[in-house]
Amino acid sequence: MKKYYKTLSIILLIILIVQPFQNTSMVDAANKEIIPILLNDINDLQSYIDTNGDYSSQINLKQTDKVYKVTVIETGILYIKSYSTNSKSNISIYTNSLLTSCISYKKCIKQTGTNIYLSIDPGTYYIKLSNTSKTNDKITNYIGFLPSESIIDIKSISINKTKSTATVNFGIGLDTYNEVRVVPGEVLYTDIANKRTWKTSSKDTLVTHEQYKVSKNGLYTARLIFNNGQNMVTTHFEVTNLKDIKPSIPTVRTCNAGTDLISGTAQKYSTVYMQIGIIQYNSKVKSNGTYFVRTCELLRGMKVKSWIINTNGQRSNMSYHVVK
Repeated sequence: MKKYYKTLSIILLIILIVQPFQNTSMVDAANKEIIPILLNDINDLQSYIDTNGDYSSQINLKQTDKVYKVTVIETGILYIKSYSTNSKSNISIYTNSLLTSCISYKKCIKQTGTNIYLSIDPGTYYIKLSNTSKTNDKITNYIGFLPSESIIDIKSISINKTKSTATVNFGIGLDTYNEVRVVPGEVLYTDIANKRTWKTSSKDTLVTHEQYKVSKNGLYTARLIFNNGQNMVTTHFEVTNLKDIKPSIPTVRTCNAGTDLISGTAQKYSTVYMQIGIIQYNSKVKSNGTYFVRTCELLRGMKVKSWIINTNGQRSNMSYHVVK
């Protein structure tokens, strides 16, 4: 009899543990899949709606929720336009079927509709519509997907004769945009707005005239910001066949006793370092290739070591100077 109660208790415990995960959202997420409307331009979805295109989903909600699944096979922007009859509902987007990892949340807007722009990587995403109100809410959704290459594309990568640098030429599919930045490595959509990742306080990562130069092999991520900073999209490219050539050592022009300033020229946007004894001083090289490093008071006969580290993390050889 004791064994029977023990077994029954274990079964009840298992039921209690499993039960919370058996909700209708998860079931719907597994069965209701939406194929997004493929867009060539950010304005295509509104044009599609204006010309009476078929909606992606339509549902009446009252104290319940509904989940749809969307799968994309490339990097781009998921664009959702949602119309609500009484603005009692909200939209959430998740990266997992358990609906625990939310990456976007918005309240439905009755008059103008709700817009969601979300930069995403390839994968499956879950769109949850919720209404906790006792008032019925009819929600109509249009779901589009704009591939990154429609907005920002790599036109060409050209390598110079010495194989020391590669020039990346971008094709931007927008008439106006805010900026383009490039950083080494693969940046996921979760860090697309991370200021530290993109070094937004520096010009080192900024693309000018739709070109960017790199001097190191590897994978890079480019980010385009448009629509007055409201939207961002990324693309990746890889540079190969470059020689691992160290940057040139900095040239020192002034290093005089009785002053606390060393100046000269070096590779633009790099960081120049001066070491006196065990103490290091550094400064950014300006866009015209000049630098000014504040140090301690320089005394005649002091030995100064100098070197640079460029924006790709490459370090030059050291050079040595004696204060005169």
